[in-house]
Amino acid sequence: MNLKQRIRLLNRLHSLIRSKAAGTPDACAHRLDTGRSALYRYLDELQSFGASVKDCKQRESSVYEEDFTLNFEKFC
Repeated sequence: MNLKQRIRLLNRLHSLIRSKAAGTPDACAHRLDTGRSALYRYLDELQSFGASVKDCKQRESSVYEEDFTLNFEKFC
């Protein structure tokens, strides 16, 4: 996966989490057309950018504990 594809995927994941539409890990991985283990690596990557991601049992979805804006420019 090249950098452009990775950024696009992280943006899609961020959008799903922000809109509370990520769903279960399996459903989210399917939406992103990736595997479950890769999904967890992408979630770890979002956390390395400062996101506070947690699993919400009630929603059966990943959610942000705090507002988070994904901005790649600040890392350049």
